[in-house]
Amino acid sequence: MVVASAVAVPFRLGWKVKAPPFAGEVEVPNLAMVPVVLAVGVWLAVRLPGWSARLPWRRLLLVAGLVALGWGCALALVRGPSGLTRGLEGRFEYPAVVAQVDRIGAGPFVDTFTDPAVLRRYPVHVQGHPPGAALLFVGLDRVGLGGPAGAALFLALAGSTTAPAVLLAVRDVAGERRARQAMPFLVLAPAAIWTVSSADALYAAVGAWAVTLLVLASGRGPARSGSAGLAVAGGLLFGLGVQLSYGLGPLALVPLTVLVARRRWRVLAGAAAGAAAVMAAAAVAGFWWPDGLAATHARYVAGVASDRPFAYFALLGNPAAVAVALGPAVAVALARVRDGRLWLLAGGALAALVAADLTGLSKAEVERIWLPFVPWLLVLAAGLADGAGPVDRCPERRSPVPWSAAASSLLVVQVGTAVLVESVVHTVW
Repeated sequence: MVVASAVAVPFRLGWKVKAPPFAGEVEVPNLAMVPVVLAVGVWLAVRLPGWSARLPWRRLLLVAGLVALGWGCALALVRGPSGLTRGLEGRFEYPAVVAQVDRIGAGPFVDTFTDPAVLRRYPVHVQGHPPGAALLFVGLDRVGLGGPAGAALFLALAGSTTAPAVLLAVRDVAGERRARQAMPFLVLAPAAIWTVSSADALYAAVGAWAVTLLVLASGRGPARSGSAGLAVAGGLLFGLGVQLSYGLGPLALVPLTVLVARRRWRVLAGAAAGAAAVMAAAAVAGFWWPDGLAATHARYVAGVASDRPFAYFALLGNPAAVAVALGPAVAVALARVRDGRLWLLAGGALAALVAADLTGLSKAEVERIWLPFVPWLLVLAAGLADGAGPVDRCPERRSPVPWSAAASSLLVVQVGTAVLVESVVHTVW
């Protein structure tokens, strides 16, 4: 209902939009690739539950990353090889800023970044993020991964590590059996459409590893070995993440929910120290994060935000876009799954998503902007594999990993949703 309303309302009001609620336009591709990609997806949907049940844990993590990478590339190829790089081409994208940074130098670039007169000269996506995002692409260019192709390769490889990171966190919070049940839904979600040539796939990976480090630091036992180091590392990674994307801030609600539930106040303190260290280092380099957010907000309000009504996107457009990215399986899981351990992760993600929505800083394009929140909601689908009830805590590897017929059907629906959207909507990323 939300998706249908989000599609219908703009046309009823006469808005000039091309493919609501997505950024893109309706354009049917060469249909020769569609059945091939669909067949690959269905084959994976059939095979993955068995692999997730039988593979040794470490091999399962590797397979999860490889399948996530392969499925994302397969979806991008629905529109031909250009689909692998289209999200990084053009004057609005990050690679376009490399020449400007080379000309003025990295130091002056950071030091003057929040100057309104300077900020408006940069590509739109650079204006919308802290300078760390642009410097990342400058660094890629320096090591031989410049241009859309090199950057896409890096982003795809980095983004493929999101699923293994999330699985580690799910295993720690809800047990290995739940993690194994979550794996197929994590890698075959429709969100895979936007994980190959979108920088937000990298932000999702950084955020996922930051969350996972903090979850592991807060794990079972009051004095888990190495917890202090993991806590600081998680905080450092969160600090780095918000230097890449302002939008990663709300993701902190996911580990915060777990830390509060487990009463791991020392882990929280270590994480705060790590994040503060990164923020301080950026300030010394010339970038004060609050000033950057304020400057970006000013540019956003003066630009595209003026054409995007808050009420429509907050209530319909954004929820519809992220609903498609999550797929029908998560809609079913939200209604049926009652496993409190899975909700410990998903609840924090849902709160983060609502917070991001209400800020008004994300109006449209959330199919990619909210990628960091998506995997933490996808874990709820694990509860569909054997019903909505909690799973016991018997030794995980010795107990069978259930997989219901309903879960298999929903996994195929997830694949079909991804192929349908990629076939009908020529997305920007």
